[in-house]
Amino acid sequence: MSKFARLLQVLNLLKSRQGISAKELALECQVSRRTIFRDILSLSSAEIPVYYEKGYRLLPGTFLPALNFDLDEYLILKSILSADLFNDRNFFSRTSKSILSKIEVNLNSELKEKLRGIRLPLSFSFHIKNGDKNQALVFKILKQAILEKKSVILDYGIKEVFRADFEVDPFSLVLRGGKWYLVGNCKNHDRYFPFGLDCIKKVTLTDNDFILPKDFSLDGFFQHSWEVCQAEIIQVELKVSKENKYIVENMSPFAENISKLKEGSTLFRLRVRGVNELARWLLCFPGMVQVKSPRELKERLDRLMEIQLKVNQQGIKAGKWVSACPQFEKNQRLCNDFCLDPVF
Repeated sequence: MSKFARLLQVLNLLKSRQGISAKELALECQVSRRTIFRDILSLSSAEIPVYYEKGYRLLPGTFLPALNFDLDEYLILKSILSADLFNDRNFFSRTSKSILSKIEVNLNSELKEKLRGIRLPLSFSFHIKNGDKNQALVFKILKQAILEKKSVILDYGIKEVFRADFEVDPFSLVLRGGKWYLVGNCKNHDRYFPFGLDCIKKVTLTDNDFILPKDFSLDGFFQHSWEVCQAEIIQVELKVSKENKYIVENMSPFAENISKLKEGSTLFRLRVRGVNELARWLLCFPGMVQVKSPRELKERLDRLMEIQLKVNQQGIKAGKWVSACPQFEKNQRLCNDFCLDPVF
């Protein structure tokens, strides 16, 4: 990044986050704090009123010219807003179109000239199943409840396994593994849970206020979760026989130790919540990954392979579904569809 581009980024951060520290600026700009101090001096020399009071701030009422996008920034932004997540059949269509129209109106003439005749070179897909009208309504009510900090009643059910009402303090809507989840405090069990939006049959907004816990964070909640599972953390050893970039990239965030073995294979030691989601993922790499431990992960993977083989050979449909999730026995709650086994 050039110094000019970095100064613009620093200005943008100062405008949006009054009281930002030099450490935070350095992390955002990916430079040292010493570089940030020099940038602050450069801005002050240009008569931009930056001052320090519990962090760096801009003098209120300061006029700054709007920041212009360069070609790469605009193309990436447009590509993301054009993804299937934001298309006509999902929840953000109007908002994404409004954002794009406002951006395009304010593009400078030089960038508009560059964009003539250019096709969008990037395509982002989140593999979202298009939600029906009921799911769109559920999403809208939950978003309102989160903004207003109001509890909700969820009419919640997964296939024919169970159906129940849960009173929930909704904290956040999150997209993980191509599916939307509501993360909140389930008052029935006084625990935080992820609720799959496609399993919410109806949501009722209540008048009960709640306070978002100060110690809650999505990163902390999903730590060690392969997708959304909230089972007990287990120690896992996996032996990867063949170098595979995709496998390595997915395992590395969970790895406590990675070691190369003499024969050329790699041993990963991981800490992961539960075995269901990991076993389902490992099913995609037959012969490439060997489960060394724990035994329950081996058994789960064998069971899934048996089910897959039966489906492939006979082409039959499940007669019913049963829970394979320890959370269901404790709290009558499933983490997601990976916690179900079909019965033929």
